Amino acid sequence: MADNEHPQNRDITPHPGAPVDPDQYAQFQQFQQFQEFLKHRESQGDVPQLPPAKKPTWKKVLFSKAFRRAAFYLVVILAVVWAYNHYFGGPADDGLGTQGASGPGQKTDPGKASTSPNAAIDTLYRWAAAGDQGTNAASACQQLFNAAGQRAFVIDLGGSDCETVVRGLTGKVGVLLRPPLVDTYNKQVIEISSCDDLALKPDTAGLGKFVFTRFGDGWIISGHEPEPNPCPTPTTSSSSPSSSSTRSSSPTTTTSR
Repeated sequence: MADNEHPQNRDITPHPGAPVDPDQYAQFQQFQQFQEFLKHRESQGDVPQLPPAKKPTWKKVLFSKAFRRAAFYLVVILAVVWAYNHYFGGPADDGLGTQGASGPGQKTDPGKASTSPNAAIDTLYRWAAAGDQGTNAASACQQLFNAAGQRAFVIDLGGSDCETVVRGLTGKVGVLLRPPLVDTYNKQVIEISSCDDLALKPDTAGLGKFVFTRFGDGWIISGHEPEPNPCPTPTTSSSSPSSSSTRSSSPTTTTSR
């Protein structure tokens, strides 16, 4: 038997008549005591168990309550944002230069302010009410009119160019009391009258009648006609709310083209 063999695997039981090595005999007794100790623990059901393996850090984070709570709140927020954009996020302009989706081309092309003429005319009055501030005048002329509509608008309001006309409307034109509701279904050209279709703010001027033409998915102002200022007073008490607001005299000059 090899000398380097482990003592536990060697037969160290003393044989009768053989010389006894005190060290080997002591090892044998210790081995027997260890075996009896193991048998006793097994009989008591107290078998030593290996410590459980530690979970990786990413598993601890992934299955933690804090992570699940954060994921739940994120899903709720995304759902609310989607629902808001789906049901309320229309193409209407906010009157401060934020544009919705519209026709083809670049953002500076005509017809980019809104896909709805109702929203576009509301935007025009907002920009005209503050025409001398920031880029309101430039935005109104570049985004709401095509060349023909811009030219007719300038002539009817007695100006030299569109931006100058819009800047000069500050303090004379007010924000509409409410956007108009002119039907555009299955139409390519519509007219919106400041006197008949709009709810003008009291003591503010109207801007005449606008002709809108469909432009891709959007609409542009392609024409303009002057209207009396002040607008004629409704003859009946049953007139629509959009035409019952008080009209004021316009500071602009109407000129025939």
